[in-house]
Amino acid sequence: MNKIVRPKTKRGKRILQDKGGKLVEDSKKTLFLKGTGCNILMTDVLKNLYSLKKLESTFLANKNAVLPFDDDSKIDFFSKKFDCSLFAVATHSKKRPNNLILARTFDHHVLDMFEFGVIDFKSLLDFDSKLRCTLGIKPCLLFIGDDWDLESWGVELKSFLVDFFRGTLVDKLRVAGIENALSFHICGEPKHIEIRSYRVLHKLMDGDDNPGGTVGLEEMGPRLTLAVRRNKVASQEARRVAMKQPKDSQKIHKIVKNISYDSFKSKLGRIHMERQDYKQLKLSRIRSLRKTGRSKKKSKVDPTRNN
Repeated sequence: MNKIVRPKTKRGKRILQDKGGKLVEDSKKTLFLKGTGCNILMTDVLKNLYSLKKLESTFLANKNAVLPFDDDSKIDFFSKKFDCSLFAVATHSKKRPNNLILARTFDHHVLDMFEFGVIDFKSLLDFDSKLRCTLGIKPCLLFIGDDWDLESWGVELKSFLVDFFRGTLVDKLRVAGIENALSFHICGEPKHIEIRSYRVLHKLMDGDDNPGGTVGLEEMGPRLTLAVRRNKVASQEARRVAMKQPKDSQKIHKIVKNISYDSFKSKLGRIHMERQDYKQLKLSRIRSLRKTGRSKKKSKVDPTRNN
């Protein structure tokens, strides 16, 4: 049975409230772990992924005996300790060399996991350092290939990668502020995923009609080629609970008389007024409609008088 922790100070109460459920959740944090037998190559892979999410992640330098597919209790423990809902675990063994495990949790319990084998890797240090983008920038995610929508595991993996790399949720995004583009391409047989990271450059060319210039892409690293291995997706019941939204967060408009909303969610209102006498409106009339002296005399003549 889980022990109920009651705060003894105001600071402890604020910490528990911050960790509790919210209508608008904070950005998800990622924990990078070095598992059993993690070699130099996999350590570099973790460090390069950590550099893409440095402001919203934690990196543990020491090795931990973590095998998520065999026992996920330690993932649950680290999720509660560091308040992280995304995980990247690197391991290496004779049976599964250069192994990378990406996981996602809900309510401090593992929701889904994906296991990959690193086939090819090129570090950030092997590319031009001038191409590196600003920390905390939101990337543009590109998914190439039909398997992202046709394969069942591809749909689940696409949802996970969007959750893993999207960063902080914002209401507005400046187009000129998009500096990084991440592409994910499923190809080959057996299936493997090619991950490429590009720097978005706005180049001004002579005679270019576009005021923003021409957009170009330059590979900035890291470069990863991953072989798809095992996966553990969430059940329908667990996914339904994880995606459930409170009623207060759902934008439901109450039915109010004479108020409606169009397709763009703009509020439209109808106002009811008494019938107006348009003859009493003081408007400037054109010359042909103005009453002359003769018409005024005719209007004063008694209509009952016989001619």
